[in-house]
Amino acid sequence: MEITNIQDKVQFLDGSFTKRVIYQDENIVSFVLNFKPGQELPYRALSGSTVVIDVHSGTGEIVGERRVIPITAGDIISVKGNENLGVRNTGSDSMTLYVNMAPRPSDTRYSQDIG
Repeated sequence: MEITNIQDKVQFLDGSFTKRVIYQDENIVSFVLNFKPGQELPYRALSGSTVVIDVHSGTGEIVGERRVIPITAGDIISVKGNENLGVRNTGSDSMTLYVNMAPRPSDTRYSQDIG
């Protein structure tokens, strides 16, 4: 068993969003995405994984294939692996998302820290 405090992974940079991996094994990867106001994760394919996102803090938008959906702290978003997804912080405060991807993508970029 492992216990990680999400606050230990909440780190922001001025130049871009950050990603901090919390846990990974052969089946799943879990991480946090941290966005300052105005920062975004560009629209992209999900690599065949199902993604579950917990909006830990802040407000923003999920950019889907057919719509843009406002999100706020406490929201849980589920996205099937055949969809594309983007995220942007539209609020005046920082935003943190807790993300689970399963199955874990074979592309190692999904299991590495960013920023």
